[in-house]
Amino acid sequence: MKDERSTRRRILAAVGVTGTIGVSGCLRLTGSEEPTSTATSIKDSDGDGVIDSEDYAPRDPDVQEESDVENDDATTADADPTETETETETRTEETAGAASFGDDFEDGTYDDTWAVTRYHEEEELEESGGVLRYNSPVAATQYASDMAVRTKATIEATGTHRFEATHRVTHTEYDGIPIFRVFATGTDSLVEIREHRWSSKDRFYVRGPDTGKVRLDESVDDTGWMEYAMTVDFDENVVRSVSRDGTEYDVDVSFAPAFESYTLGIGDGGGEDEYEAISVERV
Repeated sequence: MKDERSTRRRILAAVGVTGTIGVSGCLRLTGSEEPTSTATSIKDSDGDGVIDSEDYAPRDPDVQEESDVENDDATTADADPTETETETETRTEETAGAASFGDDFEDGTYDDTWAVTRYHEEEELEESGGVLRYNSPVAATQYASDMAVRTKATIEATGTHRFEATHRVTHTEYDGIPIFRVFATGTDSLVEIREHRWSSKDRFYVRGPDTGKVRLDESVDDTGWMEYAMTVDFDENVVRSVSRDGTEYDVDVSFAPAFESYTLGIGDGGGEDEYEAISVERV
């Protein structure tokens, strides 16, 4: 098509020159005769090099044939998927987020790192003196919607991740205080370890979305600081191990569906507890 248009433009150029010479000659030689109509018959209104009589759109310099319009429509249609792909790639990069996470609660504010997604009016969350304090009165929230605190950062769920925290309860009786809560992004599907010491319930357990609660030991009755850790293999969808204050628990708690990415959560318990540090690392 390009060769055809090129030939057409060369013919037009030649005809245009010849016509001009002919008209000029006629005017000079005869004087009183009417000018030749050749110039009108080869008019090119849009200046695209194709005469009007052969131009599909004589007033549009970008269109010479009907196929040009069809090609433009095809090009426009192809542009939309490209934009969609770019948006998808951007969302994927945002979802991937950080490969690791850590907070030592030294800057005196939690809302630069943590987002409170819900809370009860009697619950409290405060960061000061290198400690994050969470207080949820049992009576106020036992049948209410407890506070949910999650990281603003979203972490890509690939490989094996080790979660660590320095944590303590401030009372020896409490209703289900979680240490780690790992939420699949955009859902309430989670993996967690939790201390539960209330009435006849006395258990330290790990829970997956399709396995329920797996008891590991008795709950802690010490208000001193303790070191917790949990190892999760996101490629195999399995909690591999849990430790509390030096005691290792070999576990094999599977979960489904697989997590593509996650946020780390704390809170959502009945009682008062504190964090001195919390972190996530790939291992």
